[in-house]
Amino acid sequence: MTFQLVLVLAVLVGIVVTLSTDRLASDVLALVVIVVLLLAGVLTPEEAFAGFSKEVIVILAALFVVTGALRETGAIDMISQRLMKHARGTSTQMLFIFMTIVAGVSVFMSNTTVTAMFIPTAEGIARRLRLNPSRLYIPLAYASILGGTISVIGTSTNLAVSGYLSKAQHNPIGFFETAPVGLVLVAVGIVYVLVFGRFLLPNRDEENAEADTRTYHTEIIVMSSSLLMGQRVTESHLVDLGITVTRIVRGDQILDSHPNVCFEENDIVVIEAAAETLLKVRAFRGIQLRAEAEKKNAGPHGSDQHEAEALVAPHSRLLGRSLKEANFEMRAGVAVLGFFREGEALPGMVEEVALEVGDLLLLEGSSRRLSLLRKDWGLSVLGEVGHGLIDTGKAPLVVAIFVAAIIVSSLRLVPTSVAFLGAALCCVLTGCLRLGRAYEFITWKLLILIACMSSYGVAMEKTGAAQFLANGIVHVLQPLGAVGVLSGLVFVTIILAPYLSSSAAALVILPISISVAHTMGAHDRPFEIAVMLAPSISFIAPLEPSFLLIYGPGKYRYSDFVRMGLGATFLLALTLIILVQWIWPLHG
Repeated sequence: MTFQLVLVLAVLVGIVVTLSTDRLASDVLALVVIVVLLLAGVLTPEEAFAGFSKEVIVILAALFVVTGALRETGAIDMISQRLMKHARGTSTQMLFIFMTIVAGVSVFMSNTTVTAMFIPTAEGIARRLRLNPSRLYIPLAYASILGGTISVIGTSTNLAVSGYLSKAQHNPIGFFETAPVGLVLVAVGIVYVLVFGRFLLPNRDEENAEADTRTYHTEIIVMSSSLLMGQRVTESHLVDLGITVTRIVRGDQILDSHPNVCFEENDIVVIEAAAETLLKVRAFRGIQLRAEAEKKNAGPHGSDQHEAEALVAPHSRLLGRSLKEANFEMRAGVAVLGFFREGEALPGMVEEVALEVGDLLLLEGSSRRLSLLRKDWGLSVLGEVGHGLIDTGKAPLVVAIFVAAIIVSSLRLVPTSVAFLGAALCCVLTGCLRLGRAYEFITWKLLILIACMSSYGVAMEKTGAAQFLANGIVHVLQPLGAVGVLSGLVFVTIILAPYLSSSAAALVILPISISVAHTMGAHDRPFEIAVMLAPSISFIAPLEPSFLLIYGPGKYRYSDFVRMGLGATFLLALTLIILVQWIWPLHG
C-alpha cells in the first residue's frame, strides 16, 4: 500500500466521522479534503477543480433558479392547491391521493422544494380530516423523496451521479431511465404508509402539535374572480393553506365562521395566519389584502418593496391609538398587512385596534420608509419576512418555461444543461425573477459538495483506493455472488446517506461499485443505478433535508423516524435490489 492510497482511505474515514458527528459543515469539509489532496500531491490543480466545470453543476444551479421563480411568482402554491381541489374521501383515500400527487410533482422538482411547498396543503388536509398534522408530514416527505427516483432531475443525487458517469466516460443516466424502478418504489412506499402508518406514525396531542408560530390578524377582500366564491368556510382553499377564518364582514352584517357560511363577492374576511402564509394569499386569483386594496397613493409597486415585522416599543407614538386614528399608513408611507397581540383575539378590524406595548405589525414598504419607523414612530423593526411582492400574473409564464425545458430535455432535442440554463435565463429576462433573488435561490453549499466529492472520486481511482476497497468487499461478499455484493453496496450506501448527505454517499460509493463490477466481470449499469437510488430509500434517520423541514412543524422525535423508517427502508431496499438486477442484468 502506497502513502497516497493510505491517505485517501484515511480521508474517507475522516469524512464519515466528521459528517456523522456534525463537527464541520459538509461544504467546508469538502474543501478541506481537496486542499489536503492537493498539498499531498494526490491531485493536480486541474484534477482538483475539474468538478466545478461539470455539467451537473450548471444543471443544478439552473434548476434552483427556475424553481425559485416558481416559488417567487406563487406558481407552486397555485399548483398545489389546484391539485388538491377535488380531493375528497376517507383519511386513507385522501392520504393515497396526496402522496400520489406529491410524488408526481417531485418527478420534476427537487424533493426538498416539493416538501416545503406541500406542507401547508398537508396541514389543510389534516384540518379537514380532523387529524394531527404529524400524521401527514412524514408521508409527505416519503412521497417527495421517492418521487425523485423516477427522473434524473428528481433529486440532486441523480444529477450528481449522472454527471460523474459522464465525466468518467460512462453513459449518463437517461431522463426517465430509472422510471420503471422509481414507479414501483413509489407504489411500495405508499402501500407501506397506508398499511403500517396507522400504527407507526406518531399522533401528538394538540398541545405538543401546536406550531410555535405567530399568527397575524388581517383582512382580505373576496373578488368576483376568486376561487373562494361559493366555497364553504371550513372546506375552502384558505383552510388548505392553514389559515383560520375568524369572521366575515358582509355589508352591515358580521358573520361568524360557521361551517355552512359560504363566501360571496366583496366579503371582507378577517383571518389569522403565519406571516409567510399570509404573504402567500396574494398568489391566489381574486383575493386581495384589504391593506393593499385601500392603499393610499395606489399605483404600481417599485422594486424596493419589503415586508418586515415591527414591534410597538414603550415610547411609540402609536400607544393607545389605532392605526386609523393616527393615519399611520398615509403618514408613514407603509402598508399594514397584519397585526399580532400575544394571547388575545382580534377585538375588531385591524385599523381600529388601540395599540399596546409588545404588539407586532407586519408592514410593507420601501427600505427607506422602514428604516425611518424607529425614529419617527418608535417602532422597532425586527427583520424582513418576505422578499417583495409576488407577481402572480407571471406564474403561467414560469410554468410554461419549466415545462418547455422538461420536454426539450426529455426528447433530447438539446442537452439537459442547455435546456435548464435557457429556462433560468428566460425567467430572469422576462422579469419573473430578479437577478439578485436568482443568486439567493442557488444552494451553493450543495454545488461545492458535489464538485469536491467528484474530485475525491478521481483521487480514489487514481491512487487505487477504489480498487482496494472493491477487492475487500468482493473478498467478504464473494461467496454470495454478484447479487450479494450488489446488496452489500446498497446497504452501505443507505447507512452512509443520512450522515454524509445523499449526494456525498452516492459519490463516495459509486467509484467503488464500478471497480467491484469490473473485478467480478459484471455489468456496470446495475451497480450504478443501485448506488444512485439507494440514498433515496434511506429513511433510517431524520437528517435528509426533506425530513429536517418537517421535524419542527410535526413536533417529531428522532425515534419517530427510526420506528417508521426501519421497515420502510428494508422493504424498499429489497425491492430496489430485485428490480435493478431484473431490468439491468448483472451478466450476459
